[in-house]
Amino acid sequence: MGRLPLTGIQLAWPSRHTTLTTLVLIAGGVCVTVFLDTLYIQYKRRRALARRAQYVDDRCIGSGTDAEQWTLDSKANAVVGHVLALYTDTDDRIPALPDASSIDATRTTAVTPWSSFRSQVRVTAPLTRVPLVPLHLRSMYVQGHFVNPFPSWRDKTLTDFVLWRLARSSGNGLPRDQGQLQASLPLVEPSWATLYPPTTSCPCTALASPRCSVTSDATTVGLGDQPHMTITWLGQSTCYVQLPGLNILTDPIFQNRTVTSWLGPKRLRPVPCQLDQLQMDIVLVSHNHYDHLDIQCVRELGNSVLWFVPAGLRTWFARIGVTRVVEMDWWQTCQLQVDAMSPGSCKVTHQYHVTATPAQHWSGRGLFDSNRSLWCGWFVRRVASNLASDATTFDHTHGPALSSTLVATTGDSEWTPADHDLGSFFHCGDTGYHAPIFRAIREYLGPVTLAALPIGSYQPRWYMCHQHTSPDDAVRIHQDLAAHRSLGVHWATFMLSDESYLTPPQDLRQALNDRHVPVDQFMTTHLGETVVIPIAL
Repeated sequence: MGRLPLTGIQLAWPSRHTTLTTLVLIAGGVCVTVFLDTLYIQYKRRRALARRAQYVDDRCIGSGTDAEQWTLDSKANAVVGHVLALYTDTDDRIPALPDASSIDATRTTAVTPWSSFRSQVRVTAPLTRVPLVPLHLRSMYVQGHFVNPFPSWRDKTLTDFVLWRLARSSGNGLPRDQGQLQASLPLVEPSWATLYPPTTSCPCTALASPRCSVTSDATTVGLGDQPHMTITWLGQSTCYVQLPGLNILTDPIFQNRTVTSWLGPKRLRPVPCQLDQLQMDIVLVSHNHYDHLDIQCVRELGNSVLWFVPAGLRTWFARIGVTRVVEMDWWQTCQLQVDAMSPGSCKVTHQYHVTATPAQHWSGRGLFDSNRSLWCGWFVRRVASNLASDATTFDHTHGPALSSTLVATTGDSEWTPADHDLGSFFHCGDTGYHAPIFRAIREYLGPVTLAALPIGSYQPRWYMCHQHTSPDDAVRIHQDLAAHRSLGVHWATFMLSDESYLTPPQDLRQALNDRHVPVDQFMTTHLGETVVIPIAL
């Protein structure tokens, strides 16, 4: 210790050795606290799973109302009250939030540049739950944390992370020459003529497919006047998806690095387009990891769009002033109505169901918020329309069938063999592979027209297999979902794992061959490439 004389007073300051020792002790204390907290959560998770198993029988989950079923579930989970009541509008820390059933997602004229878009989207009914879902496929909330209820999940420890980082190879096969990188990862500007074709006086013509085809590396589809959907991969899990009357953005990240503009893994190639070039109605957020949720995008879009987020994430949005948010638990469904107007004042009405689906992953943006919010996938299905070009639709049991001008399914979100496929999209987000999840999605929500499935960030498998799918896992998900088409995403954007940046599409082709899946069913595209998928398959 040193001494500093100051007007007769002896002041002492710690030596460099003492300061370093103090910092080490503080860091060690934090690590021990986090470790003990993790062990405690794992212990409570095992106890909750054991209690939940006591209720898994046909009498409990196969009868009664949803309220009765979720009462059983809350007992098994040791959760007090409904998961969406964890954050109330009376909390003084956040502003009052609108009820989901009363949200009007119509863009206001004060917001630009999206205010000029013609679509109007609104929530038309309270949130509902998919009935009769088994308890082992429902979310769990234990001691202030969401946990994975699946036997295929294993929590990672600090030791696992250190071992992975020590053994991690650097480079990911990236060439030093930027010209080689650009040649191996071509950047394509989205097809604006396909995304926003010239409008006509009748919306039935305007919303039908343009007389063109867009080529991916898998197939070229001539569309004629069939109803269609488009998807444009913008990097990582960010996709711009168009269904009739509805524009969707998934897991938005447009900045150059993951955490901030200067911190975090760097994007390999620039974003194919800017956020203000896109017209969108809703944004689907699978979880709050930095490579899936860009705070700058949230601030820029603000309340001009309708945000769909997993349970527990609404308060994060509220703190930055975004309140047009629908927060949902697994297997909850939100009903949307889309009124698309043409310059000729003709109106086309579409009805959509947006359902949050299970995923095997985790959440967190900092050291102390791990699993404070849920993670999920999203299933969007068009269930009703008065669009004349929907005269031919697809029935997954009986094949193509004629429908009336107004095509609608039953009021429930549960899929039945008589339902028609008017267009559906599945955003997987991040997940490990657990077959019952995706088979249940197929059983309760039906087959999907187009699925965006992750095929990257999967090496080494001993560390990544519980939280990220490999290309082979993605092909199995494609089969479990009975997807008509799938697009590989979450690769060659930010290098967050050990595989080479070009390995995912190569492994995907091998997996398709091994599992005897036609290559035109599961495609990869260049960054920014727009692909058109016919709905009436």
